Amino acid sequence: MKIAIYYSGCIRSLKHVVKHNVDVIRNSVGDCEIHTFYSFWDVTDKPVEVPDEWCVPIPEYGLDRFAEDSTGVLESKSQNNFVSIESEDEIKKWFIESGSDYVDGEIESFDISKKIIEESKFFKRPKLTSQYYKIHRVAKKYSSEKFDFCLRIRGDVIINSFPDGEDLSENSKSFLLINEYMWPGGRSHIGGSVNEMVWCSSSNIFLDTCSVHLPDSEGIFNDSSGETVTARHFQNLLDADVVKSYAYFNFNHRSLRFTKK
Repeated sequence: MKIAIYYSGCIRSLKHVVKHNVDVIRNSVGDCEIHTFYSFWDVTDKPVEVPDEWCVPIPEYGLDRFAEDSTGVLESKSQNNFVSIESEDEIKKWFIESGSDYVDGEIESFDISKKIIEESKFFKRPKLTSQYYKIHRVAKKYSSEKFDFCLRIRGDVIINSFPDGEDLSENSKSFLLINEYMWPGGRSHIGGSVNEMVWCSSSNIFLDTCSVHLPDSEGIFNDSSGETVTARHFQNLLDADVVKSYAYFNFNHRSLRFTKK
């Protein structure tokens, strides 16, 4: 079986998650080939807020995104604290040493993100356009065609569970696997709200699942959270028969945050 992992956006605590995620997939699936693709910005934020027990601080100092932005206005437009990321050679080294069989990716200037946010149709939360641009960018640039399944995952997220090879083999085409939980006690529901940090699909529909921001849907652009935006998009794909079957799976995810000084 061939599986592709797609990371995008800000790298955040990436170096602490990549090996863990590859190990979890291999331990669950068994003999498989894993390719990793990425599309990151050349700067990153380093969040320190811990809203629930699924946000786990690591022993590395971060930056308070709301220190000078109590209303959240700057954060909604990604105009808060950012720092330069490590070199691309260093980032590729993390992936290679994690056990990925193949690695490819890109680093883009954050100036692109700023322009995208200025033109955003998500008027309640403009930075969503930048987020979904990156999700789509990496899926579009690095084709999913030769893989069996593809995993979209945020750069600061670990998974502690993954479907085994037998379960995946039973759902090989036009199948979407939605993360069962958004946060502790908060279950995903297609058409309502779903976890947008992690999802998995068969390769033939992966790019479709990553095209959240492309449809000209007033309902989507009125939303103020990634959870509702993604849920509406998945529902639209189901209604259009792009997604022919779906299920919920508890990836048992955690978001690795930084320690506040």
